[in-house]
Amino acid sequence: MWPSAVDAALAGVGLGGTFALMGMIEAKLSVKLLVPPMMASGIIFFSGRAPPHPRGFLSGTFGCASLSLGLLSFLTGRVSPAAAQGAAAGALLVWYKATKCMFPPAAVLSVLMMQASAGSGSALSFVLFPWLAGHGCLYASALGVSAVRTSVVTSMSRAKLRSFESLPEALMRDTFVKFDTSGDGYLDASELKLALRVALKLDLSIDDCTALIRSTDKNGDGVIDYGEFKTICGAQRQKRVIE
Repeated sequence: MWPSAVDAALAGVGLGGTFALMGMIEAKLSVKLLVPPMMASGIIFFSGRAPPHPRGFLSGTFGCASLSLGLLSFLTGRVSPAAAQGAAAGALLVWYKATKCMFPPAAVLSVLMMQASAGSGSALSFVLFPWLAGHGCLYASALGVSAVRTSVVTSMSRAKLRSFESLPEALMRDTFVKFDTSGDGYLDASELKLALRVALKLDLSIDDCTALIRSTDKNGDGVIDYGEFKTICGAQRQKRVIE
């Protein structure tokens, strides 16, 4: 529970701090970095332990800047605004389905670009600032905060695991063998998650288990053997007694 709560708090503070910093940069450099849809973008970037691959954002932006914006421009004045915007959103949905990439906040980009063109700016300048520049700031911050979140949660998880040093050797061995479903003598992140839940009543996410494996795995193959499993469980009592 505590690792998840701390991770959520770090994500929230990181997102809020990022927006505050971007606002300061806007005022200092007199550049536009923020528009309302970026609130949704920020939540998407910070909701997972690490931000999603940027291909969804780039694909959605390109789709809006071409297909969706073109259809919206053509229909504006010919049908009601709601019908024009609905058709543009539908076209973007087709784009998402065809490319298998989705970034929902991009659905409003075509409308914002038209508003920018109707004012003193241009659609292209709007795409550059604030859309691409602002999202670049958000994404870079999400990557940085992700490293902090992973480090903190991994440390908390390892500390909790070390409190189970009295776990019987036989139970650990039986648990390892039981959840080594492939029978190859190794546990991957999914198998480790189940093993820790049964052996230690500790419910970690796949990301947490992957981080634990990465911090313990000696040869970097993404799996752990029984000795590394014992290390993760904090079963070093006999070794310290001998020393």
